[in-house]
Amino acid sequence: MTNKKPVGKRANTRYLFRGTKLSVETLLKNYDVGDKVVIKPNGRYHNALPFRRFAGKVGKIVEKRGRSYVVHLAKEKKDVIVGPAHIKSIH
Repeated sequence: MTNKKPVGKRANTRYLFRGTKLSVETLLKNYDVGDKVVIKPNGRYHNALPFRRFAGKVGKIVEKRGRSYVVHLAKEKKDVIVGPAHIKSIH
């Protein structure tokens, strides 16, 4: 039997996607276009969970798509769709 390296979207994310307590306020919080936010994935809420590469990245909110937000990451030159449970505002 061979030991293969785990492959997949959530491989090796034991501590990265550690879930914290999730309140209704965090899910219903509204952000404005232009707000600076940091992407902080929450493992307890699976909808609109960003890819693990974007954890801890800082960006600006460009638009709102349904319940989620489009966050533009300047350093990576990418737009990421993230749910409100996975972002925190920076003041």
